[in-house]
Amino acid sequence: GRAHSIYLANVPGPEQPRYFGSARVRRVYAVTATTDAQEVTVSITSYAGRVTLGAVATAPLAGWARAVATELELLEAETR
Repeated sequence: GRAHSIYLANVPGPEQPRYFGSARVRRVYAVTATTDAQEVTVSITSYAGRVTLGAVATAPLAGWARAVATELELLEAETR
């Protein structure tokens, strides 16, 4: 196949709730940007026991997203 340029960022977050003033932060989302030099950028972050995965690409990610979902389902089935 052809070479791919992928950037992967894992940013673990706190397990305890955080607040903006008196408002509790409910969710945190993994968001990054990409460039032509980085064809795919994947971000993984966690907050209060929840993990999110974000991806940005210079081309459509539909097939990649389906493959990730399938692999996560298989991993979940193995942990039961």
